[in-house]
Amino acid sequence: LFYNLDLKPSDLRRGMTGFVYAAIPLALLSIGQVLDAGPVRSLTVDAFSSPNRGALDAQIANVASGLSMRAQAVFENVSYAGAYFALAVFTGLFLLSRSESFSSDRSRFGLIFSVFAAVLGGLATLSATFLGGLGLAVIAALCTVRTGQRLRLIGQVGILTSLIGALLFGLSTTETGAPYRDVLSYFLFDKLLTPSGSLQDRYNLDDGQSADALREIGKSPVVGVGAVLQTGVIVNDSLFVVVLYSGGIAGTCILICSIGSALWQVRDQREWCSLLCGWAMLLLVLGTSCPTLLLPRLSEWWWALIGGVLALNRIQSSVSLEVIDTDPLDGGKAMVLGESPI
Repeated sequence: LFYNLDLKPSDLRRGMTGFVYAAIPLALLSIGQVLDAGPVRSLTVDAFSSPNRGALDAQIANVASGLSMRAQAVFENVSYAGAYFALAVFTGLFLLSRSESFSSDRSRFGLIFSVFAAVLGGLATLSATFLGGLGLAVIAALCTVRTGQRLRLIGQVGILTSLIGALLFGLSTTETGAPYRDVLSYFLFDKLLTPSGSLQDRYNLDDGQSADALREIGKSPVVGVGAVLQTGVIVNDSLFVVVLYSGGIAGTCILICSIGSALWQVRDQREWCSLLCGWAMLLLVLGTSCPTLLLPRLSEWWWALIGGVLALNRIQSSVSLEVIDTDPLDGGKAMVLGESPI
């Protein structure tokens, strides 16, 4: 669908700006979920959850027993929401490093505020997925930024970090914020900075969350088990477990080759190729904690971005040179008008 659209770079840029701006309402929804506001809980249950909402039911049960509510935004899972907010941070920083992404100071402020909102929304998830993704997002943005803009981006990241640090410090001193400080410290130090603990929770063959799925994969590693889940098998904690379970090594190779093929085709579109590479890295790394490339709402953005960049590449390749034949009486000479302005 997106590959066949007649897109311009400005169209794609506006689309990605919208992706970042969406962090503002989603962050507000996340904060409302953390505060366990009644209308927000009703909205979350009625509009942003499926009939089989195990993760959300568990969160509501935790609140009833006195534990802290963790934000899920519209994604029904804290890890899924964390993945979106991490991508929003990276995309926002990527656009901020390019002056053509905004036409005025208001546009720049909108992007900065959206990145700030994305960080707050991600922290509200209390998810190791977001905490790890946040660091990766900043590193990816610094790697893809233009050389002359790197110091400016570092300064913007420093300002955002200072503001968020001050906000978190202020909240941690209050009675309401103290539990979140403790939970955030747990996920940062015990989960994120101790990867073996987090990996053991998911991939331990004895009692890990994906233990049954890994044993089933071992029975048919080449082509996988298929789309039908066996009773008691959990696969939605990892992109790689999902793909290996349903398609085996063959399906995993096809997925990686499809991503690699898309990146190779747009290698001449350096700006957009950099954005795609950043997204691919984040989605694959965060895929160890959630099925990023298969998530509703988020996966559509990924494939739409690939289709849009491929469309730009197709259009620019087809109109890079325009040749017009002159009068046949003039010997049928051709005049090259030059590169398209697109």
